[in-house]
Amino acid sequence: MERLYRGINARLCLRGFGPRAAAPVWCAVLTSAALCFPSAGAAQPDPLTLLQAYLRIDTSNPPGNETLAARFFKQLFEAHGIPAQIYEVAPGRSNVVARLTSGARRPRSALLLFNHMDVVTADASRWSVPPFSAELRGDYLYGRGTLDMKTTGLLQALAMIRLKEEGVALARDVIFLGGADEEAGSIGMRWMIEHHPELFAEVELALTEGDNIRVEGGRTQAWGVDVAEKITAWMKLTAYGKAGHASVPTGEDNPVVRLVRALERVSRHETAIKVLPPVAAYYAALSGRFEGLPAGKLNSLEASMRDDAVFRAAFLADPDRASTVRNTISITVLQGGPQTNVIPSTAVAHLDCRLLPGESIPGFTEEIRRVVADPNITIEPLLKAEEASTSGTGTALYRAIEAAAKQFDPGVPVVPTILSSWTESSLLRPLGVQSYGFEAYALDDQEVSLSHSDDERISVQNVRTGYEILYAIVRKVATEAAAPPRSP
Repeated sequence: MERLYRGINARLCLRGFGPRAAAPVWCAVLTSAALCFPSAGAAQPDPLTLLQAYLRIDTSNPPGNETLAARFFKQLFEAHGIPAQIYEVAPGRSNVVARLTSGARRPRSALLLFNHMDVVTADASRWSVPPFSAELRGDYLYGRGTLDMKTTGLLQALAMIRLKEEGVALARDVIFLGGADEEAGSIGMRWMIEHHPELFAEVELALTEGDNIRVEGGRTQAWGVDVAEKITAWMKLTAYGKAGHASVPTGEDNPVVRLVRALERVSRHETAIKVLPPVAAYYAALSGRFEGLPAGKLNSLEASMRDDAVFRAAFLADPDRASTVRNTISITVLQGGPQTNVIPSTAVAHLDCRLLPGESIPGFTEEIRRVVADPNITIEPLLKAEEASTSGTGTALYRAIEAAAKQFDPGVPVVPTILSSWTESSLLRPLGVQSYGFEAYALDDQEVSLSHSDDERISVQNVRTGYEILYAIVRKVATEAAAPPRSP
């Protein structure tokens, strides 16, 4: 990890990013807070200054209030002569779009940098600092959204501004999209796709949240790039039976009993193993780094999982690994009677199912129906599941991430990953956009776990280094003419 940071501080100080950096500023008023943005043509101040201002805008979802954040970005862009437009998608809720034009508009060639401006709620009583104070403590900046994903949104904006300030000759347009409501339903992105499909028809490549620079034992292990996400297929199970007084047990006619027995069968069900090409490539690239899993077996993962029962058991013993090679089912919600002495007429459970890309949602629903094996239990979807698709590893954006790894972290592999969680890349890939999830922060498992958690924070070093890495990636993609992608 030290190698990753070596030499970065010198470049940052030369750019005016040191702790004492000062530059002329342009001040704007956003609601009741005075925000100062760097003047066009002036050296940019430390990104931490702007990030702190952004973090202090409370966009907890619900209710969101992303319009305040959209105004923040609009004023920031316009202070540097970059036009930006706000799109209201609901009262108090908005998206913001800014664009740098290349002058040579080609069909489907633009680079889209997209992020969400909302954050999950925070219980201030469980934090050591107010969650929207953006307080610096030692080497860390605390605040809701530092990891998910206000830091990335701010650095995306600064990367675009830096392209303009440095007069970089662009080979493709670069577009910024800050969206509303990703944490609760993505009404912002869905609204843009429905009302402005022409924007996405121009986009070839997109970059957003997803994976990161993985650290273990203080050493960088890999740069993980999310190329696909599992399908989110939430299901509602409703068991029907005979209501009555709980003093007279009804056995199988009690829907709670019926449901519990079905859930026991679901909890023991083992879904089929399927090794997708990106997963095989990931474990092959890191084949010598998993204790107890022989490198030779990982280099031929599909055959090893099929033919070696001992290896298969060892691989699946880790839940994170297991989730990359099979559909998963988590029982998350149970609802029975309204009070202790009442047998209800219905009982309800929710399943959080995550399917591998390419899996059939109707087919998996039927699989669950067979496991439940009870005609008195209905199964219905809780949301409209998005079909999953995969972005290739042969595009200009993926190559730019590889080039950045060689520059900033030589010898560390760039590996494709499939997320078990969901990002808005899942909405863009079906539109023909090659979308990737990568945030240039070196994080270990403990740091990653702070996303959505109490005392969410990011290191100052990650903010500064992440900015340099992101800019290197964006600049490389933006200045290279579109070319036929190489084979994955």
